[in-house]
Amino acid sequence: MRDSTGYVQAMIRVYSPNGDTVRITNVKGSCGCANASVQRPIMHDSTPARIYIAINAKHFTDSLNYVDYTIDHTGAGSPATYRVVVRLPKDHRK
Repeated sequence: MRDSTGYVQAMIRVYSPNGDTVRITNVKGSCGCANASVQRPIMHDSTPARIYIAINAKHFTDSLNYVDYTIDHTGAGSPATYRVVVRLPKDHRK
């Protein structure tokens, strides 16, 4: 849910499912409202990579919105997609 300034912010933890060492090389949001910053690019099965995401949802008008992040990495199956669902309160149009 967006905060009082209209932003959604979160830290995402990403693990390597096979135990391999994998490096995140790039993260990009599906719209201009989405930003991402890789805080820790290396992941293992027990140590996560960390990605800080921020979405400017100030101008969202629908009660349910989707923002997809494309995560490029050195592991198999690159790129990966991470979907963020932004829900607005029922009284969001007030």
